[in-house]
Amino acid sequence: MPDAASDRLHILRREGARLLPHRIAPQRPGSGPIQAVFHPLIPVLYTCNAGNSTVTAHRWDSALALPRFAQSIRTIPAAFAGGNRTIGITISADGRYLYAVNHGHDSIAVFAIQRGKGKLFLRAREMLPRPPPGPPVLDAAGTMMLLGNPHDTPLRLGVQPANGMLARLD
Repeated sequence: MPDAASDRLHILRREGARLLPHRIAPQRPGSGPIQAVFHPLIPVLYTCNAGNSTVTAHRWDSALALPRFAQSIRTIPAAFAGGNRTIGITISADGRYLYAVNHGHDSIAVFAIQRGKGKLFLRAREMLPRPPPGPPVLDAAGTMMLLGNPHDTPLRLGVQPANGMLARLD
């Protein structure tokens, strides 16, 4: 469970129906992790970091129930001078692509994921027509992405499963 205020991940363990504190994994100062998602096929955990506009890949050590840092990559261009928060990430069901939504830069960073390793490679940054109204959600088929929340009109984007690229539907 990410803790943006203290730059930590709280690792929980299950006892019956209850989740209990297990470990704390410190993150880079100022990273501000807000979301964590596991790769669907390999033991890699990705965190979305609002504080420094990055996504971090961690190898998951299942014996210790602990993430081990592997890579951190920016979701916005280094030359971007405005304020930004990376507000959410999602991974394609086949584990080939990760998407990071930026509020401020108003874009989605599209990353290819190295097969079997989990390393991220930037493919594109797709600019949005307006600030994203919320974090990304992919449909079950992996062909549509919604950005939104219950209080705003969502943005709808088509996803090309063959290459992970996005196209506006609205």
